Amino acid sequence: MTDEMINQDDAPLDDVLAAALGTLPREAESGTMLEERTVQLLRAQGLLTNARRQQQPRWWIGAAAAAAIALFATGMATGQWLGARQTAAALAAQQASIEGMSSLVQSTGDAYVSALARLAENNGAPGAPGSAEARDVALQVLHQAANEVVRLAPNDPVAVRILQGLDHATTQQPSSAREPRRQIIWF
Repeated sequence: MTDEMINQDDAPLDDVLAAALGTLPREAESGTMLEERTVQLLRAQGLLTNARRQQQPRWWIGAAAAAAIALFATGMATGQWLGARQTAAALAAQQASIEGMSSLVQSTGDAYVSALARLAENNGAPGAPGSAEARDVALQVLHQAANEVVRLAPNDPVAVRILQGLDHATTQQPSSAREPRRQIIWF
């Protein structure tokens, strides 16, 4: 801008011009039709939405909370039911397994006693071949069985005494008859 332009803007308005400017209206009132047409046009273009449509009804929050609680409760009930059913099946299988192991121990023990009875019958014959080896094997198996019983029930006094008696008998044998004993260190 030049200095002349600045001076013209700063110059006082003459009275005629000031009176003419004073008679002009300051604001023009727009009609209600113009406003309605503008709002309809903006809504048609998607630039303006209805304020009532933007507010979601509040009842859906309660319905969503109720559905979430129902879903959670159903999941918990189903999980409890499945867990109880699986636990019952596992306990039944374990009970059947224990009963099967008990019958296996019984049949194995019967076979061991039967074999010892036959060994005793054969041992009565003079000079029976292998009777000393069979006796040693029978004692070794009895010792291993006693070890397992003590491991199964460490506070059972009968099993502990049997194991102590077998250990004492093993140490009383002459050193030439004893085999080197394997030692197991349990941690």
